[in-house]
Amino acid sequence: MRKRNIIFLLVVMLVMGVIVFGLNSTEQLKKEPVPVNTGNVPQRSGDTERPSISEKVIKLATDELTKEGGDDRIGEAVIIVDQNMIKIIIMASHAISEDNAKQLGLGAVKQVGTVIDSQISLDTPGGDLYGSIYDHYDVYVGVYPMRELDPDKYYAYGVKLAGAKEIIW
Repeated sequence: MRKRNIIFLLVVMLVMGVIVFGLNSTEQLKKEPVPVNTGNVPQRSGDTERPSISEKVIKLATDELTKEGGDDRIGEAVIIVDQNMIKIIIMASHAISEDNAKQLGLGAVKQVGTVIDSQISLDTPGGDLYGSIYDHYDVYVGVYPMRELDPDKYYAYGVKLAGAKEIIW
């Protein structure tokens, strides 16, 4: 059991290294978009105050994803709140297709949104909504193989900017 925890922590650190250093996605997301006529698409606003998310709420959301009797495709899950982004890392318990990984990631984003929204008194998601917390935070969701230590191997990953309508896979 201890060896499994060590391997899990190593995988999480490798995944986070890819997110921060390899993909450079965090830096790209921090750049403000060039103003263009986008119709009804909301522009990001760095001036809005974000609700704070405590470690207790993060633990509740993580426990909800990995609870007994939950989705058996989730082997492990990690949620990290870093400045303006919520990162949801899912280690799939067995091999799944890209479409199933996207469905799993979408469900995780909604589930985490529901827990966080209910704990900090925001509107909870319904229908196609992911959660009101994502009006204030960007979200990264990645679904990775449980037993792989190679961060370049993933089933699916996606990003949704604060205020955007959907996740880009």
